[in-house]
Amino acid sequence: MDALSLRRRRLPGVILVAVGGELDILTAGRFGAFAGRVRRPGQHLVVDLTATTFLSCHGLRALLEVGDDVRRDGGVARLAALPPGPLRLVRLPHADALVPVHATVEDALCAAAARPPVLTDPEPLAQ
Repeated sequence: MDALSLRRRRLPGVILVAVGGELDILTAGRFGAFAGRVRRPGQHLVVDLTATTFLSCHGLRALLEVGDDVRRDGGVARLAALPPGPLRLVRLPHADALVPVHATVEDALCAAAARPPVLTDPEPLAQ
């Protein structure tokens, strides 16, 4: 049985990624690579953690790194529907100040829709 499940859904201006299972040292890299593949510059990202059963400091780091990548590309990453255990890990080091946390997926999607993406200029091609 796989310890991590990842699904994505494209919505206007937002990518919704559902994370199920354990986000830890063994799966954090897989989550980061998946998020990097499914998102586009200027799009927001909502990470649905409803089905996340365990979040380690490595998983939290992966969430924050993806949040930084999204922000650099002109979007905002948001975490949604964290179960109590993972929510405690996010709030203890005040990581929720870096990546907004919402009680429900619907709240996160509404917040993303209220903030239009900022399109960034592509980097010039190297000569």
